[in-house]
Amino acid sequence: MNDLDINGQFVSQFETQSLMQDLRHIIEQARSHVAVTANYEQTMMYWHIGERINRDVLGNQRAEY
Repeated sequence: MNDLDINGQFVSQFETQSLMQDLRHIIEQARSHVAVTANYEQTMMYWHIGERINRDVLGNQRAEY
């Protein structure tokens, strides 16, 4: 089964499926990269918060529990 593309040329179902698979892969890679970057930034935020509390509130001393 063939379909017409936007240029009026025939595109096979295989080519369409291959294109869709490639696009899904690109999207999944981008989503994964966004998740890794967000996790890194969140971890660094918490580290900076802890470092600031340690320095300004605890005077670089260990907290008593």
